Amino acid sequence: MSVLALPPIQLKFESMFYGQSSPHRRVWVVLLASVLHLAPALMLTGCHQNAAEKQEHAESRGPAKSTGETIATGKDGNPDDSDLLQVAQNHMRRGQADEALQVVTEVLRGQPQNAQALQMSIQIHAGQSQFRKAADLGARLAAIDPGIAPALLASCFDWNLRSGRYDLAETNLLTAIELAPHDIECRRFLVQLYNAQGRRFETRDHVIELIRGKAVTWPEILSLIDLSGPYTLVSYGDLIDESNISLFTLGKMRAAYAGFDMDHDEVIATVQRIVEKCPDSTAASAYYGRLLMENGHDAELMRWFADLPQGIDQQPEYWFTLASWLQQNKRDTEAIRAYGEALRLDSGYREALRALILSLDKTGAEQQAVALRERLAILDQIFRTARDADAEQAMWIASELQKLTRPWESLAWLMHSAETKGNLRQTIAELNQRAAQVSQWADSASPKRIVDARLQKLLGFDLSDWPLPDLDEILNQDIERVASDSMATEASDFQSGHHTSRAALQFDDIASSVGLEIDTKTGFFDQANSFYAHQVNGSGLGVLDYDLDGRPDLYAMQSAGPPNDPQGSHPNQLFRLQPDQSFTDVSVEAQTGDRNYGAGVAVGDINQDGFPDLLLGNVGESVLLVNQGDGTFRNASELIQGNPAVWTSSLAIADVSGDHLPELIQVNYIDDETVFEIQCAGGYLHCRPQGFRAATDRILKGNVDGTFSTWKSIATIADNPKLGLGLVVANFDKQHGNDIFVANDGDLNHYWASAPAEEKSGERFELIELAGLRGCSIGQGGISQACMGIAAGDFNRDGFLDLQVTNFHHEPVNLFIQNRLGFFSDQSTRYGLAAPSMPVLGFGTQTQDYDNDGWLDLATLNGHVYDASDHGVPFRMKSQLFHGSEGGFAMEQPEAAGSYWQQEQLGRALATWDWNRDGRMDLVANHLDQPLAVLENNSAAQNWVQLELIGTASERDAIGAEVTATAGSETWTTYRKAGDGYMASNEAVLHVGIGEVETIDRLEVRWPSGAVQTFVDVSANARYLLIEAEPELYQR
Repeated sequence: MSVLALPPIQLKFESMFYGQSSPHRRVWVVLLASVLHLAPALMLTGCHQNAAEKQEHAESRGPAKSTGETIATGKDGNPDDSDLLQVAQNHMRRGQADEALQVVTEVLRGQPQNAQALQMSIQIHAGQSQFRKAADLGARLAAIDPGIAPALLASCFDWNLRSGRYDLAETNLLTAIELAPHDIECRRFLVQLYNAQGRRFETRDHVIELIRGKAVTWPEILSLIDLSGPYTLVSYGDLIDESNISLFTLGKMRAAYAGFDMDHDEVIATVQRIVEKCPDSTAASAYYGRLLMENGHDAELMRWFADLPQGIDQQPEYWFTLASWLQQNKRDTEAIRAYGEALRLDSGYREALRALILSLDKTGAEQQAVALRERLAILDQIFRTARDADAEQAMWIASELQKLTRPWESLAWLMHSAETKGNLRQTIAELNQRAAQVSQWADSASPKRIVDARLQKLLGFDLSDWPLPDLDEILNQDIERVASDSMATEASDFQSGHHTSRAALQFDDIASSVGLEIDTKTGFFDQANSFYAHQVNGSGLGVLDYDLDGRPDLYAMQSAGPPNDPQGSHPNQLFRLQPDQSFTDVSVEAQTGDRNYGAGVAVGDINQDGFPDLLLGNVGESVLLVNQGDGTFRNASELIQGNPAVWTSSLAIADVSGDHLPELIQVNYIDDETVFEIQCAGGYLHCRPQGFRAATDRILKGNVDGTFSTWKSIATIADNPKLGLGLVVANFDKQHGNDIFVANDGDLNHYWASAPAEEKSGERFELIELAGLRGCSIGQGGISQACMGIAAGDFNRDGFLDLQVTNFHHEPVNLFIQNRLGFFSDQSTRYGLAAPSMPVLGFGTQTQDYDNDGWLDLATLNGHVYDASDHGVPFRMKSQLFHGSEGGFAMEQPEAAGSYWQQEQLGRALATWDWNRDGRMDLVANHLDQPLAVLENNSAAQNWVQLELIGTASERDAIGAEVTATAGSETWTTYRKAGDGYMASNEAVLHVGIGEVETIDRLEVRWPSGAVQTFVDVSANARYLLIEAEPELYQR
């Protein structure tokens, strides 16, 4: 059978094992009784001596002393060995182990290969905890008697572990497997050992053999899904000395690094000590190199390249490290080859595949990247599904692994599917037949041919078309130069060095001086040491010019009462900005004081009358406040057809159907009444949101009669409930209509892409969930994160909208950079955002060019969701400012940014506005523990242009419009968006910082209707009104 002709799965049952195993058997089980056929258990002496003393005492003993027994002698006058061994047996029956050992030792002096004497000596040494001696004698006996070798060597493995001789313990198992390739227990012990030592890539072939032997366990099957992270099958407990550096320390460091349980530099220093103690360990060296690369230790990395152990090219992490270095140094063609070599060794290495796709994009091989994204999405879905897969999902995993030329794993998942469904016994014959087919396939070709076929199936192109890196050439790099160009700041892709020659961004809290003294209450601190989950997330902010006087006003959501109670909370507040630049609370006059338990807020013109309306998301029913145009609002919630009480997070008002009427977009969090009954006391973990039923997001279509009803062209949204938090709506890919990105807490993000609808639907567009395929469902590590806030902008100025997403404590932010084909890749490390975001838990985040130098900056609010400060986890946290440039992002030092950035607090929602119309974008922030902050931008700033858009053929708010400003060789692109991140609505103005440019040569507007308008010679430092189809700009 050809290696490329892998038989398809044809089993008819709905998709663990048809064999037996002992998955939880402890490694240290002593096998002597069944293996060595020795006498019954004895009362051995000397058990209170330590092992070293016992061994020293035993080895110093002389010939056996007289015991009073008559011993037959041979013709030469010496005692007969068989009689001596009988004497030893007699001593053992009487519990005289020392005397027995003396006799046995005498026999072995004359006959070193006497099997019976070796057996007895092994038993005595093991019983006296002289494990080192027992292991050495056991290895000797195994060489003499191969028939008992596997089981005996398994015991030697145990004894060598206890003696701290871990390399010999491994050798025992490898020798046993060489003697008996089908021995299950020794192979299982080896898999357990390699996993515990962090050598997970080395386990794969052995687990495959367990599958072939029909003795694989469920944890072992699961271990193959992802070999790059830590995974423990057994605990070695007191078998090993954890205080000594060894390869077991490597396993511990992998877990600590992945779980953020130790400082990264401490992990690196420890792994360096492992490499020094175990210089031949390719696994330790490969991991050390990866740590150096990921943490920007470039000089050390070059020295690592120069001192690699033999055989390291069989470690996928070596190739991954080399590829990452090449990619960071813009040598993408070689990086593609190196990432491919990593995938040759581990075809499930999702992180390598993710990075390879990025290099393909950069080299222009975008069509190949598109195909790989589809396969990556499948691997990501397998990873997400595997642990809790039901029978049907297990069958799907089996089918997908079969397509990827991983037939033994596929077979294992078929077994798991059958056992999960309870029909294993009925399908044993089919499974055995399948196993025979796979065996025939595997035996028909060389291992190399199978590996090459698997790689070809995964990549879809010939890897040899890409150049193999020349390590000698890399080593000729000048180490000091490399160090000076280090990625230590992580802004590696476009390093320009601009960060050090500029003035700091600076914002000052002026809330009290302008009359905005607002305490947003949620009830979080109402009871000492306890709270409810719904009190954690904060409440929203909306900026709007409700009276069209040209000055931005502010709407602040409130809560603090019981959930699902329309009259139980503090009233929301509307503040009007007066001509004297002070704010006045006009909530009563404007009739906007809704008293639901408030969450997010969206601003938009739902009835297209020119006045901004308010959509309020609550822990309860949503509320629609329609602006009457006379300074008041009317509660028009009856326009929402089907308005269930639900825990809402963020909202947006935008046209997504393509009829140029706005829809209501509602991102929801939890749909489970029990969440309101469980108090979070003594920590947060027992009431984590992931323990409750996730909610379904909703899109309500705007009808011509002014009502809103469930949109049927996104029916699949009901099949995708998640813990939704952040929201942005825009025409991300510049195709069709508006797309929707949703940041989900602890799960895959959603990306609803606009596509032409079927003609029979009567709709222009529909939305299809494509986050996995487009590359924004999860971050660069391939693991779902607790995604919260979103900032959207063109961070690298390539003309495409990108996304920054905040995450949980000890999770880096995501920076999803979009390419011209509409695919995203997380480049937070490359742009300098990963490391500074690790120590914080981020919520609201916003991007604007705060100093108008032409590059987008970032502001982020931080603060934990529960107080674990007694465990060393910060509760209140400082907010962060990041200055953007061609070289990536650099975090501002709090001392330079202003006093607000120096104080620790529990930040939540954040919105942008230019409250004083000075051309510098300001911020407004709320918190759980502090009053609202109005952060006035006092940064030294350059030139700017601001634009307000009004659609006519398009929906009036023009969500989805794109504006491109060009001046000489400089180009800036900005977008009209809705949702605005986390529970907030920004001021409806497009702000473009243009640096030293004083006149924009060309300003092009692409309206959602498809119309394009161009304006020339636009002066800087002014705000303009652009009305669709109007030929003039109107200065505001």
